[in-house]
Amino acid sequence: MPSETFPVQFGQRGPHHDRTGWAELVGRAPGSLELVGSGSSGYNPANVFNVEWTGWSPALAVKGGWRNWGTQIRVSPAPNLASPQFLEENRKTLSLLLPVIRDWSVSLPAEKQHLFAGLKVGWETSIGYNAYFYPDGNSFFERWPDFDTQDPHTGLAASKGLSGGLLQLGYAAVMTAGLKDHGILTRDDIAQVTKNYLSFLSRLAHESGINREKIFTHQGGVCPPYEIHLPFWAALNEWSFPGWSFYWGDPESSGDLGKQLDQAGVARWGASEWWWPAEDAAGWADHFEKTLRFRDCRFICAYNWNQGGVESIPSALEGIELLCRRWKE
Repeated sequence: MPSETFPVQFGQRGPHHDRTGWAELVGRAPGSLELVGSGSSGYNPANVFNVEWTGWSPALAVKGGWRNWGTQIRVSPAPNLASPQFLEENRKTLSLLLPVIRDWSVSLPAEKQHLFAGLKVGWETSIGYNAYFYPDGNSFFERWPDFDTQDPHTGLAASKGLSGGLLQLGYAAVMTAGLKDHGILTRDDIAQVTKNYLSFLSRLAHESGINREKIFTHQGGVCPPYEIHLPFWAALNEWSFPGWSFYWGDPESSGDLGKQLDQAGVARWGASEWWWPAEDAAGWADHFEKTLRFRDCRFICAYNWNQGGVESIPSALEGIELLCRRWKE
């Protein structure tokens, strides 16, 4: 189990409790949740209700998607966050993992309870942002299942809202959830199914015996211009505290985040994914401090720490030391 001297938060790229990030539910045998995977022509039409659609019909199910975390790559189809089978697969996995985390945390003596820094559910949970879909996207997977050299590379345009100027996803989840089955898909529709999924994961964690104070969500899809992307309230639920990705500066000036927290009567939150660089140590310290001092921020998860991130930036490390010295004074 984790270190006996350093606090640990269970989250991404380790025991991460979400099935949306890299679509671990892959497999091409009948009954798997994948329609078609990157570099494969193994299309299973029986699973059209487990993946996203570009309209109000399973005939519009996607066979893959794209993601860009620096370089565009092909990814598995965006999952239907409301699919009963998808949710059940999550439940089965978590039923094995959560008791292990709970038992370890409760075994800690009082003076070491701080070693369990928390549990993060979701991984930039949203629809379309990390598995976006180009017009006529299925044709690229059908014609070139093993090569991406013909794929478009325009990517998402944040200024164009939820779809990023590409094809809107979310119809499958919204329809499965019973919210609507025709008409215009809105940001609130997508926010609601995102919220439902994060609530589902949070409730599983809470009912396993983990205190709410230790459970945080990780919502994605919040970026400027904030008013045309997913609202912050999708991360809020009664079984956990909210968390979001922050790549665009000060939480204080992040759209109506403060208003959303006030309306929910919630102060505790987490920077579930964070990157706010600065030119020097003083700037880094200021950015860390401004984030931590916004309401009751419980943690900052500085991403890619040892992959070209904070660990390799001397001024960032100096900034952390500066902040720690300042807070001890």
